[in-house]
Amino acid sequence: MRKTVISGLLFACIFAGAAGAQQASSPRGGLSDEDILRRQPYYGLNERSYGRLSPDYQLRTMCGGSDAAISGLSRSIVDGTLGRVLRPMQKRAHEDRWYDPAIVRADLQNHFPVGAAWTGHNGLGSQGSPVALLDRTRDKLTFWYVADVVKTDKVMAAATEYCGRSGMTARYLGGAQACGQSHATPVVIEGQGAVRIQATYVIASYACAAGG
Repeated sequence: MRKTVISGLLFACIFAGAAGAQQASSPRGGLSDEDILRRQPYYGLNERSYGRLSPDYQLRTMCGGSDAAISGLSRSIVDGTLGRVLRPMQKRAHEDRWYDPAIVRADLQNHFPVGAAWTGHNGLGSQGSPVALLDRTRDKLTFWYVADVVKTDKVMAAATEYCGRSGMTARYLGGAQACGQSHATPVVIEGQGAVRIQATYVIASYACAAGG
């Protein structure tokens, strides 16, 4: 079966749909924040986990890019068939939102309204967060995020707010990226089987510097 890769808004919607499908059969239940945290793809990572951060790093290419099998779908299929599959799943996914605890402790979760809708990545039926704080000091922040779902400017805005609380300015130090595992979604295209998605993971650090 030929691999199908999703990007952009459709990618985010399908991830939310996969999340809802998982929650339907395996809700959060009695899982603690620590239980959920241990299941995340960023658990145990640090600033160097994807290699040395490059100060020139900019996200240019997603892990898979777009695929003709998806981009060639007519609007009627996207708005109709996929919409009917995804809407109830997305609703369920948003009912029990979960953020990375470090993001919450830093009070930065409002910069990422997508919150915990993105859970399909771990395949474990648990909640998940598409953005996390790997490390935080007064002078520095290191984020992990899913570039397909979380925009880089939102991460920068969160860093700017955090540094601004101390009267400092956020300055980008560098980033690095890696590809997640390919996963099948509940969306099936006739003749091709289940649509597959592959996330783009990014680690980026920001310094809090004095002055403008």
